[in-house]
Amino acid sequence: MDKYTSTLENTILHDILKIERMECGTLQKSKLIVSRLEEAYEDLKHFISGYSFLNEAEEIQFFKETKPRFFSLLIYYSKVYNIELRMPAGSTDDKRCHLVHIQESIRIFFDMNIELYGYYRSGSTHLDHLYFLRGKRNTRLLIDSLNFERDSCFSSCCDHRIAGILANERLEIYLNTRLAGLTHEESNNESIYGTRSNEKWTDTKNALGEIIYGIDTLASINHGKIDIIVLAGIFGKIFNVDMGNIYQIYIELKGKKDRTEYLNRMIKALLKRMDDDDNK
Repeated sequence: MDKYTSTLENTILHDILKIERMECGTLQKSKLIVSRLEEAYEDLKHFISGYSFLNEAEEIQFFKETKPRFFSLLIYYSKVYNIELRMPAGSTDDKRCHLVHIQESIRIFFDMNIELYGYYRSGSTHLDHLYFLRGKRNTRLLIDSLNFERDSCFSSCCDHRIAGILANERLEIYLNTRLAGLTHEESNNESIYGTRSNEKWTDTKNALGEIIYGIDTLASINHGKIDIIVLAGIFGKIFNVDMGNIYQIYIELKGKKDRTEYLNRMIKALLKRMDDDDNK
């Protein structure tokens, strides 16, 4: 078992590193990583379904250490994806409130799991046979009903909570880094976005979204080395319009029958203008 899980884990970490080095935003990266981790998690589940543990010690090791490492990565990157997907496109204060709210939910999680957290981090082993062998149930510790809905062949009493602990520890670092970045962004806000103009965008937000994504796709600013959120913020400030969640606008554009309706309309209008000038 160790050979299989070690090889799978090394492959996953290598794939994650490749994706992390890609020149795209955190939202896109985390989505790709989650997809890869879901595949790996299913591979691991399939392997265990056909594997017989040599003894209780090996089974405990798997559900206490191996599976939580895999699952914690999936939890972590899924949370990062959802954090960025729901990130307000408004002021820095709005973004900070969004991140602080998530920090509060993490604190609640640790408060609810303080006994298990202390047990795990202290290196204790005396309850391993209850926590990390399949078929055991501790209704005092496990309050949520989801525990009873898991695959009993691939779940122990506490492995999912250990994965949550590992994921949230990592997420705390991510949130602190993100908040520090917002502070830096706030101090440099004027130099990034410039002075707000008096002009107002009078077409739809989705129309402006087509322009923003077109510029981003063609890498027309800084050779593409600018985050789509920053780009949306620049246009929003220039034209006094709150672009909301720029990623949601992209999803809406993809769902339209005519995905580039505004850009198509612009091309036709500009060509007609040129033709009219030629005919004068």
